[in-house]
Amino acid sequence: MNRRSFLQKSSLILPGLGVSTLLGIPGKLRAAQVNQESFSLSVVTDQPDKAISMIQVLLNRKYPGYKNINYSEYVLHGTHVADIVYIQDGQLIDFYRNNSPVNSVLGSIASDLSLPRSCENPVLCHFSISDGMQKPRGFRVFKDDALILEKAFPGKTETIILDGKKGRLVLEAAADHSVSFVETSCTHKTCMTMGKISQPGQNLVCVPNGISVTIAGQPVSGVDSITF
Repeated sequence: MNRRSFLQKSSLILPGLGVSTLLGIPGKLRAAQVNQESFSLSVVTDQPDKAISMIQVLLNRKYPGYKNINYSEYVLHGTHVADIVYIQDGQLIDFYRNNSPVNSVLGSIASDLSLPRSCENPVLCHFSISDGMQKPRGFRVFKDDALILEKAFPGKTETIILDGKKGRLVLEAAADHSVSFVETSCTHKTCMTMGKISQPGQNLVCVPNGISVTIAGQPVSGVDSITF
């Protein structure tokens, strides 16, 4: 099934897309919001239609009332490890070793997609949830499940050197309220291919290094959801 057709026909509508390709173009999937969890799910796969269909079922079951679900997808050129990365409330979750209902479903999805495995030119499908209408306020960096850095966005571009499990990573924080990995010691460099993130709830992750970055937000009402 065409991914655009699937998303438009599903209960999670992706508005504002032009006639051009979905690849690399973020959109918002709308429904009614019920609670305040932050959530990020990235699937690297060479079967994106199948992956999105299964993830949509999971989202409808787990988050039936959210109104701010962000979606983007990108082609990753070259050889990459196809797998699922799940981040809940800023923490990287090892769903393979955790038997909660959501993790069990993710394990089943990974099994159906024959993940993890290496594949050529896969698609990265990224879903994230932010808690309400927010503007970017800063970012947090985690190593595994530990918060190691929390910063407001700088007034000018700043590079931050991080020590991962496999070696050094360089994170770039820009005055336009975006962050990206510009250098990494991992083999496939999937985290660099993801480009910049700039919206509350979005995440970057380097699985081999155990490093994840999340954008924190401030509600439009002016009440901070993160303190600096």
